[in-house]
Amino acid sequence: MNLNWAECTRISDRWIKDYLNHNEAHNEAKINVRSYSLKFSGTQYQIMGFVEGIVDYIKQFVFPPEDISRFEAEGIDVYRRAMQYFGDTNPENDGKYGELLLYLFTESVLKAPMIAHKMTLLTNTRDQVKGGDGIFFGEYNGSNSLFIGESKIELEATTAITHALGSIERFHSNLETTSQFRHELIIASQILRQDLTVEQLDYLYDSFTPKTETYKQNNLVHPILIIYEDQHISDIEVACKGHLDGESLLSKRMKKRIPELVKNIQSKLTDHPKVKTVFLDFFFLPTTSVKQLRHTMYQAIHGVAYTSPTSKA
Repeated sequence: MNLNWAECTRISDRWIKDYLNHNEAHNEAKINVRSYSLKFSGTQYQIMGFVEGIVDYIKQFVFPPEDISRFEAEGIDVYRRAMQYFGDTNPENDGKYGELLLYLFTESVLKAPMIAHKMTLLTNTRDQVKGGDGIFFGEYNGSNSLFIGESKIELEATTAITHALGSIERFHSNLETTSQFRHELIIASQILRQDLTVEQLDYLYDSFTPKTETYKQNNLVHPILIIYEDQHISDIEVACKGHLDGESLLSKRMKKRIPELVKNIQSKLTDHPKVKTVFLDFFFLPTTSVKQLRHTMYQAIHGVAYTSPTSKA
């Protein structure tokens, strides 16, 4: 049965071509690593254009196609409604920015469509459905696979790797002893996109039922987004003579950095035996300041700079 999961994706790789460069990559066994960097603006590694570009996709991230069509038919501003999912929360500890970026990478690069949207279950816009940072389904290495994402935006890449692998290890360690994964599957089955074909929906319902043969045939993949600070970028900004020179120097930097991060992943997997049993697909993206990235995303979504409650008082 050809279920054409890739045809259900809503995000093309156009956003990557517009804002990012693909640098060093690595693949072995069940670990796949891809690295990206922002395109330079002159001699500067600016995030403003990148952020303004990706926030245009928040309505697809938050709502399934049928909800968007319904809102548009009712004259509701879909983008404004989608903003409610992000809420007026401190951008420095809000995980939804990473979820948005992971969604874009998973759909456009892995060709795995998001098949369950959390917003449809929310009664309070400040709450979030617990679980992975996005539930996707598609083909991976020739097999139908369930994708459960994990995103981390932190100062150090190695710290982000540690936290991501720890989260995934806890997730898998609980599979046999708690109902966490079963709960995740029940949630997904309740909020499946309704623009899928009957065959696709039937397949997904079976995929979320552990006793079925379909469930047993599917692989499990964890797309992992790591956004981190790299202070060497500031040195490149000073040294480069233009955008192409800056991007070339950063590409050389990434060619050296990614093998180091791969070794870091491999060393930490010895402490995470459950994680070694599934596929890991990493996306690395360096920035000059994770704080600036978070605050710029907040302002691009809400139209105003973030002000802490204490400052408002």
